[in-house]
Amino acid sequence: MTMTPADIQAQQFPVVFRGYQVQAVDAFLDRLQEELTPLLADRDGGTATAATGADAAAVEPIPEPVGPAPTPADGATADATGAAARALRTLVRAEQAAEQAVADAAAEADEIRGRAQMEAETIVAAARAESARLAGELDLRRQREVGGLAVQVQQLRAEIDRLSGLERRYREELSALLAEQQRLLEQRLPVLDAAAAAGVAPTTDDLLPAA
Repeated sequence: MTMTPADIQAQQFPVVFRGYQVQAVDAFLDRLQEELTPLLADRDGGTATAATGADAAAVEPIPEPVGPAPTPADGATADATGAAARALRTLVRAEQAAEQAVADAAAEADEIRGRAQMEAETIVAAARAESARLAGELDLRRQREVGGLAVQVQQLRAEIDRLSGLERRYREELSALLAEQQRLLEQRLPVLDAAAAAGVAPTTDDLLPAA
C-alpha cells in the first residue's frame, strides 16, 4: 500500500457548488488517519520482529512447534490491509459522489441558465411590445396635436384674410371719402376766391355742395 497517514493529512479537496461539507470531510480524514497510524505501526513492528526472529533462528535452533499457531504479524498486516482497502473504497465512493454532485450541479446550472435566458427573452419581448405600444400612442397623440394645430392655423389664416378684406374695404372707403372731400374742396375754391376778392364773407350755403 502506497498511501500513508501523511498523505491523508496532506490531501486537499476542491470546494464545489453543492459538494460535501468541508468540515465533515476533514473530520473523516482525521479519524481515518488516527485509525491507520497504529495499524501501520503494528505492521511495521511485526515486520521488524519477524526479521529479528529470522536472524535469531540462524544462530540458535528453534524447536519445532507442536501445532500450528497464528502469527500476530500476519494478523496485524491483514487488519491494516483491510483498513486500507476500506479507506480506499470510501475514498472512491467519495470521489464518485463528488463527481455526481458536480454533474448534478452542472445540470442544475444549465437548467437555471436556460430558465434565466427564457425569462430574459420574455422580458425583452414584453419590453419591446410596451415600447411599440408607447410609440403608437405617441404617434397618435402627435397626429392629433398636429391636426389640431393645422385646424388652428386654418382658422387663423381665415381670420387674417377676413381682417385683410376689412382693411382693404376701409381703405377704399376712406380713399373714396377723401377723394370726394377733395373734389368738393376744389369746387368751392373759386367761390371762396371770388368772395374774398369782393370782400364778402362766405356763407354756409356757399360751402355746401350744389344740389
